[in-house]
Amino acid sequence: MGGGTRMRTLTMSRCALALMWIASSYTAAEQAATPEPYFAIGEWRIGMPRDEALSHFTAVEALETPGHFRATAESRFGTVPAVLTFAGDRLETVELTFYEGNDRDAALQSLLGVLQGMHEAFGGSNFEGGLKYHDDPKGESIRFVIEGMIEKIDTSLEKGRKKAQRKKQDPTSYTMVFSYWTEYESRDNFLYGQYVFDRDLQRVRVKLWEDRAFVKSRVPANIHLRGESEAPR
Repeated sequence: MGGGTRMRTLTMSRCALALMWIASSYTAAEQAATPEPYFAIGEWRIGMPRDEALSHFTAVEALETPGHFRATAESRFGTVPAVLTFAGDRLETVELTFYEGNDRDAALQSLLGVLQGMHEAFGGSNFEGGLKYHDDPKGESIRFVIEGMIEKIDTSLEKGRKKAQRKKQDPTSYTMVFSYWTEYESRDNFLYGQYVFDRDLQRVRVKLWEDRAFVKSRVPANIHLRGESEAPR
């Protein structure tokens, strides 16, 4: 296992579990007598004309990719960086970043704040593995899952890392992704988030996407293995 071209993605059973638990939120939503029309996390709305949508953000900056903008969002969860995507002249996706840094405790608190906000405003919030905010408001179980998986993967890779270093090969590193989402589904938008840990940078990102509907391609393999010299995704 060496060389810069060695990159592979492991679609592990946890990915199937994530999809299963996301699908369970669909079932719960279907059982609701009258689904909410829209889970608003700011003044904007998915589908708004471009000029109207941009008026609800500050520090708007056009990106190189057509239809993409960087901005600051005044959201239900605080003032945070955002990336906006338009399809034609209509707002298609809002991507919010709540935390990016090297403090896993701070990242967990940021995640819990988002889960709490989703729970209070939209009837519930879920974290990967069947965890629900209302059962774990202090994040003890969520912390156990995150830290336990990091320790497990680090331990399993350590022997191979030492062997690769002796052979002057590229050691294996990884990016780990945990998903979270609302308990119920609204009629006109969908909220899906990720807690992303990059091993070699020791960096955590906590993000949330707002789309018109569930985007299956947003749910990645939970563990992405790569050489340490390869850039993290």
